Amino acid sequence: MAVEISQELKDFKSATAGKMDSVNSALGTLKGAISTLNSTTASASSGIEQYYKSANKEVVIGSISSLSNVCGKIGTSLDSDLSGIISGVTALDSKITELEGLKTAIDEANDVISRETAKANDDNDKTIPDYTLLSSARSTVYSSTNEFNSLHSEALRQLAALKSKDGDLSFVKDFTQMDFSALSGNLKFGSFTTKTFKASNGIEIKYYLYVPDYGQEVENLPVMLYMHGAGMDDTGEQMVTYGCLGEALQKKTVTPSGIIAIPYVRNGHLYESPEYRKALAELPVKVCKDYNGDENRISCGGVSYGAVTAYRLVNENPGEFSAVVNACGAEEVTSAFKGVKVWNFSGLGNTGNHTSKSYVGRQTEAVKKAGGTAKYTEVDTYAHTNVGTMTFQHKFKDETGEEIYPFEWAFKQTKA
Repeated sequence: MAVEISQELKDFKSATAGKMDSVNSALGTLKGAISTLNSTTASASSGIEQYYKSANKEVVIGSISSLSNVCGKIGTSLDSDLSGIISGVTALDSKITELEGLKTAIDEANDVISRETAKANDDNDKTIPDYTLLSSARSTVYSSTNEFNSLHSEALRQLAALKSKDGDLSFVKDFTQMDFSALSGNLKFGSFTTKTFKASNGIEIKYYLYVPDYGQEVENLPVMLYMHGAGMDDTGEQMVTYGCLGEALQKKTVTPSGIIAIPYVRNGHLYESPEYRKALAELPVKVCKDYNGDENRISCGGVSYGAVTAYRLVNENPGEFSAVVNACGAEEVTSAFKGVKVWNFSGLGNTGNHTSKSYVGRQTEAVKKAGGTAKYTEVDTYAHTNVGTMTFQHKFKDETGEEIYPFEWAFKQTKA
C-alpha cells in the first residue's frame, strides 16, 4: 500500500524547515530589547519622581507607566504566545521529517514486494523469490503504514491548531481592546529643531534646540548649553549634528530628560570674542524662561574649543551655571567656580595648550581649589574627535557609582 504526505504538510515544511534557529535568535533579541525598554521606562519614572518639581509630574509618570504596561504585555505575549508557536512549528517540522522517513521505508519495502512477487509470477523467470525478504517487506509496509497514518493525522491536527492560534494570542486580545491613539501618546521622543536667538548686544545666534515632548507640559526642567568644537565649522552646519551630542539627539539614540541648546558657531574663532560669549551666556537663560525651566539647574559643556568656552562662560558669569560637562578642553579657573560641579573627560593621547589630558587634569583639580566639586574621567581612545562622541553618547560611573549619561548627571546638579 502506497502512502502520501498531504500537500499542506509539504508546503509547511518547505516554508519553515531550516529557518527556526534564526527566528529563535530574533525572538531572543526582541525579548532583550523589550526588557531594556521596560527597565529604561522604570528608570525614567524614578528620575522624574525624584528630580522634577511640577504640577503635571503625575501625568508624565502615568504616561511612562502606561508604556511600561505595554512592554509587560508584549513581553508576556512573546513568552506565552510566540515562544509556544515557535516550539509548535519546530515539533511539526520534526513530525513531517519523521513522516518522510516512514514514507521512504514504505516505498522501498513496496519496491521489494513488487520485485519478489514478479519473480514468482513470471513463468519465464526461473529465479526463486526471496520469501524471507518478501515477508520482511510486507511486515514493514503493514507496521510502518499504520504508524504513518497515525502520525499523519496527528500532524494535520497540529497544523490546524497552529493556523487557529491567531485568535487566541494574548497579545491580540489585549491590544485589540486598547485605544491606540492613547497608546501612541506614550511613545514620545524629543523634538530637535533649529531656532534663532538675538542677544541683548544685537548678536544673532542660530541654534539647535532639543525639548522632550512633555517639555511643554512639565515645568522646572533643567537646561544645558552644549557647544561644539571649533573644527565643526569646516564642512558646514551639518557638522553640528555629526558626532557627539548633536548626532545622538538627531538620531534619537539618546532621549535626555531635560532641554539642550546647541549653538551653531559658524566660525570657531568667534568663541574668542567676549561679546559673542556674552550672547552665548544669555541663550540658556532665554530658553529657561521660554520653557519655564529650572533656573537653579542651568548647565553648560562642550567638546574641545567648546569645552574651553564653557570654562570661560562660568568665569564670566558667576552664579549662572550649576554644572559643567566637558570633553577635551579646559581653561584657567577663577573664584566663579565656587559651588559649581564639573565632570571633565579626556582621551589617552590628547595634546594641545587647552585640550591636553594633563592640562584638563590640572584644571579639574583647580576647580576643587576654587570651592567647586570636580571629577576627571579618561576614556579609552587616542583620537581627539572620538572623546566627545564617547563622552556624550555613553554612560559612565559618577561619583556615587551610578551608570549615567554625563548630560543627565549635569541635569541633576543644582546651584550651591
